[in-house]
Amino acid sequence: MPVPAPRFQRIATLVAIDSEHRVALLRTQDSAPPIWELPQRGVGLAESYSESVTRLAGQLMNERSVRSVRWGTITGHLWAQPREGNATRIETRYFIARTSPAARGGLTGGCTFWAPRASLGAFLDAPRFEITSILVDGYLDGWLPDGPITLN
Repeated sequence: MPVPAPRFQRIATLVAIDSEHRVALLRTQDSAPPIWELPQRGVGLAESYSESVTRLAGQLMNERSVRSVRWGTITGHLWAQPREGNATRIETRYFIARTSPAARGGLTGGCTFWAPRASLGAFLDAPRFEITSILVDGYLDGWLPDGPITLN
């Protein structure tokens, strides 16, 4: 029996953190000033969020490096909000991955930048910065519990 399509777009987001507590950002447009975002991709109808983010990590890093990634025990959930007008409803899940310098060096995608944890606000817009800051600080400082957390 075919699975019905969800009534919203599903996004898997990768929060890659290196051993020096820098976060991977991708340049999304060739503009001045540049626009930076966390690596993300849409989740296919027949795949889970974790399968999608694993595939994303594979696209960004060479295969050997992906095996050395240590996945965090915290996942952030940004639930789809009620529809307003013609806006598409979006549900996002955030997955934390710790990388070693060797894996970090394997990131491709052309415009990867490793932003220091303390200066993420200079590269991300307000809503993305707040969510990323909560996840990164809570994970690294140990005040977020293991498991899924709601970010709405």
